[in-house]
Amino acid sequence: MRFIICVAAALAATAAFASSSSSSGSTASTKLATITVSAPTGTPRALDATLAPVIVIGPDDLAPFGGTDLASLLRFYAGLDVASNGGPGQPTSLFMRGAGSEQTLVLIDGVRVNPGAIGGPPLANIRTSSAQRVEVVQVPRSALYGSEAIGGVVDVTLRRPPRDGFAWGASAGGGHYASRDASAHAGGGNGTFFGGAQVDWFETAGYPPLRSSPQASAYRNRSLHAVGGAQGDAGTAYATFWRSTGTSDYLDYTGTPISEDYTDRVTSAHLVRHLTGDWRSRLLLGQFFDGIEQQQSTDYTHTWRNSVDWRNDLGLGAHHLLTLGAYHAHEHVNAQSYGTGYDTITTTNAVYAQDQMSFGPHRIVLAGRESHFSSFGGQFTWNADYGYRFARDWRVTAGAGTGFRAPTATDRYGYGGNPDLKPEYSHSLNGGLYRTIGSHAMVGLDVYRNRIADLITFESTASGGQEQNIGQATITGANLSARLRYGPWRIEPGLNVQRPLNEQTGGYLPRRSRRSATLNLAYHAGRWSAGMHLRATGPRKDSDFTTTTDAGYVLTDLTASVKLASDWRLRGRVENLFDVDYQTAAGYRTPGRGLYVSLQYELQ
Repeated sequence: MRFIICVAAALAATAAFASSSSSSGSTASTKLATITVSAPTGTPRALDATLAPVIVIGPDDLAPFGGTDLASLLRFYAGLDVASNGGPGQPTSLFMRGAGSEQTLVLIDGVRVNPGAIGGPPLANIRTSSAQRVEVVQVPRSALYGSEAIGGVVDVTLRRPPRDGFAWGASAGGGHYASRDASAHAGGGNGTFFGGAQVDWFETAGYPPLRSSPQASAYRNRSLHAVGGAQGDAGTAYATFWRSTGTSDYLDYTGTPISEDYTDRVTSAHLVRHLTGDWRSRLLLGQFFDGIEQQQSTDYTHTWRNSVDWRNDLGLGAHHLLTLGAYHAHEHVNAQSYGTGYDTITTTNAVYAQDQMSFGPHRIVLAGRESHFSSFGGQFTWNADYGYRFARDWRVTAGAGTGFRAPTATDRYGYGGNPDLKPEYSHSLNGGLYRTIGSHAMVGLDVYRNRIADLITFESTASGGQEQNIGQATITGANLSARLRYGPWRIEPGLNVQRPLNEQTGGYLPRRSRRSATLNLAYHAGRWSAGMHLRATGPRKDSDFTTTTDAGYVLTDLTASVKLASDWRLRGRVENLFDVDYQTAAGYRTPGRGLYVSLQYELQ
């Protein structure tokens, strides 16, 4: 709680300091970089003009965490709760502003990677060294993206080669728990054709995930991604491929060590063409595969999803953009667990429209989507957002919308499955107040309310139990954030306070913090860079099935790098600096203090 108060004070001090620097014309302040985001509307828009709260994680944010997974980085942003059942490669959940992990959509190069079987998106298998940019939209966006976007969207863009020139590099490192990693990439272009590839390897002996057992669980990850294409005056055509394979060791409910092999794969083809000066058409063909094979048994889960997304942006004047699109997906899921299984196919068809209008200081975004699933029928979703810049440095936003999550194949046909399930459905309200202070700072306050009905919940009965649409939750909260550039310093504090209420039980939703604060500091001068990343979280209810409460904690990571020569850089990271003993899931350990070092070569 003291740390949260300190972060709140840091937010106030950031605003006051930035304001005084701006009014005094201080030359030490540094301009904020102009940031363009695409995920909220599917079209590029300056961050300080978007109507939805967005977290942008760029190359400078990803580089210090190059030897870890995406979930380990996301936890240092306010409003994002990450829970893990042990160490690297273990089941990991992301709770975005109180929404469940399966209620958050994850995209890789525009292709949805939420599996059709049990579990959430494979955040633990996405290496930060593979990513070039991550955008996190923190409000529902089912009107544009369809199912799973109740909490929001995590849009991951994999590393791209330069369109003109050639670059290549490699890195190798290691650290605590006998961890080792290596990465290499190469690629370039001649202005017309471009292409490149990257390979990543990570291996760790791990540590005992269960507090009740001394047995460690190892994890191995091998990733490959490649891109190639061509660009011209009329448009761009390119294809991408990403594949992550490996083995995760874990302990079953009896404490017996077992292992599973996994594969996550995304293949996509993108065709972007300017048919006329005011008509831009984009065709995205995607294929996603998620597979898990148990080594000690014949159990497995497989998801294949082929999709087509055709989107057209029509300029109807200098301040009016209309988007029309159609989407089709064919999903095949089969699984076997403890000798029983299922094999099912689901098709999805959708049409959607979005209208973006600007009138002087006013901006309006309206969107709607009609989806039809072969498994349960139709679902309509919408969102409406409004923004008003009432002074040169001030703007206010307001929005409302709906979202949904279609029941997965496991919900319908797994243990206790119910083929008659309806989708989970949400209605959200949000508002924001933002101030830009000079050219070097921004402060924002977001308030939100997300009511989710028809939650899919397992209801026990005398004969065993079945999944039912009986749950309901209301999540209300506020998020305060700031960004400041001052000389060599970058300061980004954040504070999130929320009430994730389970209206069925009257208690709180599990593993969601009611109070959390983050503070990201970065320093860059000459050959040296350093950073401090802190997260403070209040106590959280652990599960709907127990009375256990996970205690609050403060987590601190340090990062640093030094340029040894023109193309060489040495990086280091200290995880859990103060060796805090904390847990994000009851009965499971989290990493202790550890040092991780890597040597990087980069030629551009």
